[in-house]
Amino acid sequence: MLEGPYIIPVVNRRQSTLNAHLPEDLKDKGTCSLTAIAIFMDYFRAHKGYDNIDNNIYDLYEVIVDNSSLLFGGTNPLSINNYVTDCFQYYGYNNIHGHTDNTNKINKIKTEIDEGRPVIMSLSKGYYGDHTIVIRGYSIYKVTKKGFLGIGTTTKNYLMLDGADGWGTSYTVYLDVEGLNWDAAGSFGLIWNMVRAIEN
Repeated sequence: MLEGPYIIPVVNRRQSTLNAHLPEDLKDKGTCSLTAIAIFMDYFRAHKGYDNIDNNIYDLYEVIVDNSSLLFGGTNPLSINNYVTDCFQYYGYNNIHGHTDNTNKINKIKTEIDEGRPVIMSLSKGYYGDHTIVIRGYSIYKVTKKGFLGIGTTTKNYLMLDGADGWGTSYTVYLDVEGLNWDAAGSFGLIWNMVRAIEN
């Protein structure tokens, strides 16, 4: 390893457990996108001073799921920035909003992590297609390989993202950024978006 791991203390939550605590009328309405928003919001409450947000993750998740059709307009991952903005406003915060980035995403993810803020990532293709997680850290690995026909060596740095995944049993997933930059037939797919919170 060359650098890292740089990890911020985002607490992962199992989506099935969160859904199990929902009242009967909301059972099975929670999604990976709403779970990621709850994990994301919980971090801002615990580490960024947004104390109005429910400190009980189950109450927070219930508010997010209960208001998803009214406040958030559903769980479209392309609208997660709006969901995040609406959630902050629900708790009385108009000084911060969700923002979707479509350029220089990798550099912006690193900057957000370096400044102590997680990001939400949705992927539409590949192994993690149709899924949303929270990125909470990264590591940089240095890999040296033999050259063509064993002549010489080449060295390359690889960026790996650390994600909090409420869906899986491992809770943590690692994404190879090289895979994120492949075409849609690659490991993760080109079609993905990243949402961060920006204070006004």
